[in-house]
Order: sequence, then structure tokens, then C-alpha cells
Amino acid sequence: MKIRICNDNKEFPFFYVDDWYSLEEEELIWKELDFYTNQTTFHRAEDDISTGKWEDGVTKSKSWRVYLDGLYPDNKREVSHILRLLPLKRMQIQKAIKETAPNFRMFGLTNSNWTMINYYEDTDYYESHVDGCMMTIVCWFHQTPKAYTGGDIIFTDINVTLECSHNRMVMFPSYYYHEVLPVKMKDKDLEMGWGRAVGRYAIINFNARTK
Repeated sequence: MKIRICNDNKEFPFFYVDDWYSLEEEELIWKELDFYTNQTTFHRAEDDISTGKWEDGVTKSKSWRVYLDGLYPDNKREVSHILRLLPLKRMQIQKAIKETAPNFRMFGLTNSNWTMINYYEDTDYYESHVDGCMMTIVCWFHQTPKAYTGGDIIFTDINVTLECSHNRMVMFPSYYYHEVLPVKMKDKDLEMGWGRAVGRYAIINFNARTK
């Protein structure tokens, strides 16, 4: 696990971690992602009421997604490797959270979270938006070498791009504007269902405070 704190810009600091999951954890997560990658489990972001929209009602995103919390009730969360590993991973970044910036203290105030998986293939994207929570954690998964170009995240407030790299996690306050650049597949004939062989996965954990 290699942590990089990016706080030269004091107004919009963030940090990212390479090798977020161990090799053993990666394989468990790949098996879970393979299981979800079908048009029955995933739904289109364009059909999701929580997807960011422009003033004319057009959605800002084109991709596939699934919410894990809807699949696993509280007493079954251990069934999901992704949900089971999240608390352990949070403990391992407490020092980075404290060192990055004062606005990261918000993470300590959160008491609820939910997890979504986004799956991107050719021409999929997410235009500049904010998340409806307090802190956002994103981890990318894809096979190497990549079967696509694009898919990087841009923090549009400061025009900083972070490469979408396999097993890289990035954490930032959810009010930062950010976008996902369009994905361009190297093989135009690829279709939904190829999963780990070609697609770009983003495992996103949203953290908020409820009463």
C-alpha cells in the first residue's frame, strides 16, 4: 500500500493509494465483480434518479451501475468481499486522513455509508458533478494492460487529472466537482458482459452523517 498526499492546493487537497488491495483481496473482488457483470444485475446510470443531471434534465453520466447495499441487508454484508473489506481498509488510512487537510475531519463525523459499483465501456463517461454525501472513496479495477483509453478522473475545481490505474484508491470531500473522461475501447466490437477482460470498474464508497 503506497499513499500519496496531494495537498499543495490547500483549498482542494486529496490523497490516493496505490496497491489498495493485496493480491489475495484483489482475486476475491474480481470474482465478485465477475458475478455482477450482466445486464440483469447492473442498471443504466441514465435510468437512476440519483445520477447528476443538467438543468434540462439530461443525465451527466452514461454507464452501468449496481448498489451493493440493496443486495445485502445488514446481517448479510459479510457475504460481499467488497463490503467486508471496507472497514479494515478505512483503519489503514487514518493517518493519511489526519495529515491531508482539516476538511478531511468530516470523515470522522460520518456514521453511514453505501457502496456502488460503476462499470464503464466504450463511450461511457460522467460529466462534472458533486456527490450527495460528505466523503467519497473510489477504487478502480481493470485488467492490465488496459483494453481502453480515457476513464481518468478530473477534479474540475483545480483542473487536476488523476489517472485511472488498477487497484488505485482516491479519497476526497464529496463537494469537490469531479468528472470521468469518456472511455474509448481499443476493440470497437466489444459488448457488455466481457467484464474484467475489457471494462473499467469503479468501486465507490459514499460516506455521510445521518441522525
